[in-house]
Amino acid sequence: MLLGSPSGATADVGSPDNYLITKPQYALSYSRGRGIPNWVSWHISREWLGTADRQNDFRADPALPEGWYRVSASSYRNQSPGLQI
Repeated sequence: MLLGSPSGATADVGSPDNYLITKPQYALSYSRGRGIPNWVSWHISREWLGTADRQNDFRADPALPEGWYRVSASSYRNQSPGLQI
C-alpha cells in the first residue's frame, strides 16, 4: 500500500480484529469480532468510472480465513440498533 496501514493491520489470523485484506482494487482492515471493516482504502480515478447502474449484489468474501463468520446480505436484517454480530 502506498501510504501503509493506518492501524498496523497484517494478514495474520492471530490478529482477527485488525486483519489486513488486500484486493487489486482496495485494501481493508477487517474486524472478525464485529463482522465489518475497521477501515477501507482505495484509489479512485476517472479511468475506473463506468456507466453501469449501481447493483444490489452483496456477497460474502470467500477469502476470509477458514472458520470465520461470513457476513451475508441477510445478516443485518431485523436487528436492533447497536446490536453486533
